[in-house]
Amino acid sequence: MDGFAVIEHLEQDPQYRLIPIIVLTAKTLTAAEQATLEQSVVKVVQKMGLDRSAFIQELRGALGSYRGPAPRPDA
Repeated sequence: MDGFAVIEHLEQDPQYRLIPIIVLTAKTLTAAEQATLEQSVVKVVQKMGLDRSAFIQELRGALGSYRGPAPRPDA
């Protein structure tokens, strides 16, 4: 199972679909892969040249700006 399959599984499961997803990858993404991820995840972070401090800053920024989905009327 690759990362795209994991994301799809999380999105389909009511128990996990609201978890904010941050992708950390060393892969050079195609335009199609990037577009797919932009619809499904909070942030995509490239490993290349990323040090610990920069990674933590990226995570804080992504999670700090994450507002989550709108509340459901039945909740």
